[in-house]
Parts: sequence; structure tokens; C-alpha cells
Amino acid sequence: MQGIYAGVQGDGAVTKYTERNRKVALANASNLQGRFLKKVEKTEFCWLWKGKTQAAGYGRIMQFGKILAAHRVSFELHYGPIPPGMFICHICDNPSCVNPEHLFIGTNKDNQQDAISKGRRKKWHHSIEAKQAMRLKVLSRPRDSRGVFI
Repeated sequence: MQGIYAGVQGDGAVTKYTERNRKVALANASNLQGRFLKKVEKTEFCWLWKGKTQAAGYGRIMQFGKILAAHRVSFELHYGPIPPGMFICHICDNPSCVNPEHLFIGTNKDNQQDAISKGRRKKWHHSIEAKQAMRLKVLSRPRDSRGVFI
């Protein structure tokens, strides 16, 4: 089991943990929820993360010495564990948003297609036109007298 409920199954069953450890895990998740909510500013649309962020603007919070992504924590607090390898994507395209209604679970491919469909990313992968465009762009870059790109 991964995420904020380590050791506790979605149905409350204990994996290899004792009942006491299950209660401790749930109490720690509750403590995380309290700390989490103190760092959220709820606006009319988005819930803005006011805690620490990474360079791209995604929120982060510490739990047991690990840095967790705030939007993933929000998803887990509201909907339960995230399956391994799955992404938590934003409908609102706001990296600091932790509103669970603006989050959806998907694969990396889902996330990339969402970005392309919203015009946040160009579809450049593997097309001949893209390769030719890049080649022309590189060839048209100015060079110094030694042929090194400026």
C-alpha cells in the first residue's frame, strides 16, 4: 500500500499490520488532513495551496520525512488511495489547485493528451513535419565564424 494510508487497505482491512498500527496509520492520516487544510485557501473556483511549492508551482507537504505532492494528498484524503503508476491531473490547469473536484486520476498518456487538447503542449512527438521543422529551425540559427551556434 502506498500513499498517506500506508498499511491500511481501502476497505479498512489490515495488510501485514496489527490493529494498533492500523489505528496509528489512520490517526497520522487525520493529522495530515489537519495540517493540509491549514495551508489551503478556498476561493470561488480553486482551492489554492499556500504552503511550500516546487518550481513548477505544485504544492508539497511533508509526512514521515517524505515530500508529498499536495494535489495527490488532496485526492487521497477525499477519494482514497491512488493506484501505483497513476497520475492525478488538474481539470483547471492550475498547479497550485488542490480542489478535489478539479482533480482526476489518469495515466501519463491521459495527462499528455489533456495538455495537448487544451493547447498547453504541442504534439511534436515523432511526426515527420515536427522533425523537419526542428531541423529547419536548427539550420536557420545564427553561427559565429567557427560555425558554433550563437
